[in-house]
Amino acid sequence: MKNSKLIRKRHWIKGDLQKNPESQTNVKRLPPIILSKDSKPLEFLELFLSSDVLETLVKNTVMYAASKNYKLEVGNEEMLVFISILYISGYVPVPRRRMFWEGRPDTKNTLVLNSMRRNRFEDIFRYIHAADNNNLPRNDKMAKSCLLIKKVNELFVIYTPVSEDMSIDESMIPYFGRNGFAQNANLITKLEKINFSGTDTVRYNRIDKCPIEGFAIMKKKPRGSFDSFVDRKNNIVCIKWRDNNVVTVLSNKYGIAPVRKAARYSVKEKSKIEIPQPNVVSCYNQSMGGVDLMDNNISNYSIGFRGKKWYIPIPF
Repeated sequence: MKNSKLIRKRHWIKGDLQKNPESQTNVKRLPPIILSKDSKPLEFLELFLSSDVLETLVKNTVMYAASKNYKLEVGNEEMLVFISILYISGYVPVPRRRMFWEGRPDTKNTLVLNSMRRNRFEDIFRYIHAADNNNLPRNDKMAKSCLLIKKVNELFVIYTPVSEDMSIDESMIPYFGRNGFAQNANLITKLEKINFSGTDTVRYNRIDKCPIEGFAIMKKKPRGSFDSFVDRKNNIVCIKWRDNNVVTVLSNKYGIAPVRKAARYSVKEKSKIEIPQPNVVSCYNQSMGGVDLMDNNISNYSIGFRGKKWYIPIPF
């Protein structure tokens, strides 16, 4: 977080959040009813790959090709076919993208072959662009993808069902560099100031000098043990819970109460036993299932074609 000194000094006291999460209303928003159970997958895809999104890609791709002294004419429908081939490469991977168009029966993809010529695909792939290079904002590393991402995000806001509990994951795109994403107490405090709730698992050294029991002490305690400190002024609780390992959680929404039960296998008793589980851990686990599913889908179906433009995989 850029403003790492958002809270200079916290006053931690032993206790729990005073806010009662059970009394809060879970406000939901349903998207406009456009599709039905009889709708085809393409109709769902076109909600997000709208004509406006396709026109943005077409316009900037043609413009970039012209800047390289190459005349390229592309339409919305052809751009949709191009993107579809990218998606196919996610679940029908080949070592080289040109193998889709080979005559060999073990690699040829008839659907791709009949949809677009190889050289045509290579032309679009070479010049694909989502922004005008002549009007890029300064000091914005994501400028070449921001316009397209913004348009797609606006469609997500319209068509995605929204509920109070939403899980967020930062590992969405294969990436071999480093990022500065980190969960800490200042992040929760900033969310509180803009009327958002947040619950995060954090590292033991990102809890703003909270005097909660240390890892070594908690590790010696029986499973189900927990400790809790709260910053009343900023409405944030820090909880450590001893499961198979020691878990540290920060939250401005859920606390310890009501303490729930979690089933765990006991090697000593050779059977399942129930151990105490703070409410914050239970609620966190219930809301995080979508992240694991998303990570699995991205791992299995990520676009298989690689190019020199690092920013192209981001919007797709």
